[in-house]
Amino acid sequence: VESKQKNAIKAGKSLTITQTTINATALNHGLTSEKIIAEGCTINCNVTSGDGIQAECDDKVTEFTSDRGYVYLKNVNLTVNGKGDGIQADTYIDILGGTINISTTGTFVPYSQKDTYELTDDDYKWNSQYKRIASDSNVSYSSRYALTSSVKALKAVPIKYEDSDNVEHEVTTGDYLISLRGLASITLSSTDDAIHTNYGKVSIESVNLTITTSDDGIHADYDTTINNASIVVNDSYEGIEGQNVTISGENTNIVVNSQDDGINAASDFGSAFVCTINAGYVRCKAGGI
Repeated sequence: VESKQKNAIKAGKSLTITQTTINATALNHGLTSEKIIAEGCTINCNVTSGDGIQAECDDKVTEFTSDRGYVYLKNVNLTVNGKGDGIQADTYIDILGGTINISTTGTFVPYSQKDTYELTDDDYKWNSQYKRIASDSNVSYSSRYALTSSVKALKAVPIKYEDSDNVEHEVTTGDYLISLRGLASITLSSTDDAIHTNYGKVSIESVNLTITTSDDGIHADYDTTINNASIVVNDSYEGIEGQNVTISGENTNIVVNSQDDGINAASDFGSAFVCTINAGYVRCKAGGI
């Protein structure tokens, strides 16, 4: 399926794909619907500006729901190449088994183009390596760069809606989650965060995961849980991050290369931040700035 103007495949409420092969090329999104379910199939997405796979709730949803805005992939061979997010879901992403290869590439612009792309000061980081800087940093504005759009590999973001006065709101409570499990083999290469969830959690169990990113490898606002997984973060700003990071399982093998923190228990929410390593092998090479 090839779309030279919009999406390759769009379904209003639900899109289910089983035992077939889909090659989707699109200017905007590859696959988009309120919920996307795929099992035992092969999906190849090449997108110019949108997301490879996108699941968003409609504008009438004003509270968290587990029935919409999700992506569920079971034993799927997925390849995404593009300049948007690899997989974006409003509520959760659940990957069970299969082989996932996602590559997303972003465009950096200098601070002088802030208004052109409707960016804020918080969007800007430091130089082409895209290192984070404090808002009150003495780093000159001429050295600050930002991405023009989100190019995360896996992203679960909060539901957004507008009220009758056209004021946008975020639903900040709910079971937002990215779950990777079931002997999946996952390779993520992204300019932005590789795995990112707002107001939510990341759970990784019994998978082989390889990450290369200019920003965070794994980021959760709340819990990041790793159990019996093999994770290699070849390059990152922060390697693994969450309010509470828990690493378990004798078969866990984690290798992290990062510019700043290798493993970071931190968040903008809460007051207690804990990193717990119960079992496994963990090696971090943290560079710092």
